[in-house]
Amino acid sequence: MIIKLKLLALLISMIFVSCGPQILNRPLTNDSKQVFTVLNQIKYSKKDEYKDLLYDKVIPALRAYKDISDEKDKLNQMVNDGMYVIEPKSVGDDSTWMFVYIVKPYIKGANYNIIPPLKQMYGDKEAKEIFKRWNKCYSSKQIAYWSSDDITKIK
Repeated sequence: MIIKLKLLALLISMIFVSCGPQILNRPLTNDSKQVFTVLNQIKYSKKDEYKDLLYDKVIPALRAYKDISDEKDKLNQMVNDGMYVIEPKSVGDDSTWMFVYIVKPYIKGANYNIIPPLKQMYGDKEAKEIFKRWNKCYSSKQIAYWSSDDITKIK
């Protein structure tokens, strides 16, 4: 179960920057183990298109992205290694699909924006089209927040 959550979180973190997020808080300044989480509500009719874009366009672009700085590339690789996505198995009461992205730990200074990787891989024109299709999948703004990685078992 933990491995599945980690894999899901990886995918989530990759996507969290695509739409203009609604930021609920800011990174914890002194916590090197903080977790970055993004909630993405996807329209009922757009789940398959969203997943296709995620796995066929966005993730390959994020993985292949090369920054002008080797240092930044190392940070980006750390993000890629610590990102997960949790895919919904059922539709919500509001008829949306909730995809959850998690980056653990949050890496300050890394790229969390999908636009530069899309432009680098597909060029400006195709990247704009992908991003337009991507944004049409959302039923609301993303919700992004940072938290400690302290996990407490509920008894």
